[in-house]
Amino acid sequence: MTSSQKIKIPSLAKHLVLVKSLVFTCLVSSHFFSQTATPGNGVVDSDGNFYNSIIVSNGQEWMTENLKTTRFANGDLISKIENNLSWSTASTSAFSDYQGNEIIANTYGRLYNFFTTIDERNVCPSGWHVPSNLEWTRFTNEIGGLGVAGSILKATGNEFWQAPNADATDAIGFKALPNGCRYDGGNYNNLGTYAYFWTATELDTTFSWFRSLKYDVPTAFRNFTKKQNGFAIRCVKNQPLELIEKENLKVSIFPNPFTESIKMEYNHSANFENAIVSILNSQGLVCKVFNGGESTLDLSELPSGLYIIVVQLENSKETVRIVKM
Repeated sequence: MTSSQKIKIPSLAKHLVLVKSLVFTCLVSSHFFSQTATPGNGVVDSDGNFYNSIIVSNGQEWMTENLKTTRFANGDLISKIENNLSWSTASTSAFSDYQGNEIIANTYGRLYNFFTTIDERNVCPSGWHVPSNLEWTRFTNEIGGLGVAGSILKATGNEFWQAPNADATDAIGFKALPNGCRYDGGNYNNLGTYAYFWTATELDTTFSWFRSLKYDVPTAFRNFTKKQNGFAIRCVKNQPLELIEKENLKVSIFPNPFTESIKMEYNHSANFENAIVSILNSQGLVCKVFNGGESTLDLSELPSGLYIIVVQLENSKETVRIVKM
């Protein structure tokens, strides 16, 4: 990827994301979404940097600043890579400052490659972690979904964000800043126009999931990219196991709408191998049945239309609507 390129969702994928937002809004318009948060206690990283935090209605506690540590939680230094070739070929943890400028890093946070997010030494402070793709989904769902999350998460005004900073309200105090990125080839771009955040979830051996916000739309985006890209990290506090287990069964399905297959993630680490996943058409007739242990479901043979996924596990049941394009 060159410096003249931006990390963009391809045109078809962009279309699907927009359709997804509309479908999501229509399906859940009767539900209440919390756009408030309470102050947390904050946390200090291994370099001594203090971060304020917020607690959202589902119990997640998030930093309100991008991570800027140069050390793992155990005190080990994270490799700082400035050379473009070294950055592009790295397969272990590394970080850089935007254009090598520490002043920028102090405001916008540092840029880390994906390998840093899954390093067992933990780049976040002790008791905190890099959120998974599912945890990011739970977060954005809690505040209204991807279609409005950009507005709610972005810091207001044009001190940091390029105009128009569309519909930014910073309603929960997340204070997302346009940190830009370092491409997998080593060049920097998009400071002031895009915010990029890693998840700790890989798609495959080459790509991993991330979230992004853009200066001219109210939407938040979910996409994947090469692990050598440099993005910001927002840490989330570890939740007590008993709090997680008290949650009802919840299923995250993406992409939705879809064209060939879907992926499924669950809201906690229970054993879902005994779950039954049924695919029903709009008339309520069962089209296909899967074992809950399968994370990728091939639905390529189904015609376009609205379907209902029913996940049954013991006494818990979750129903999700999906759309095939």
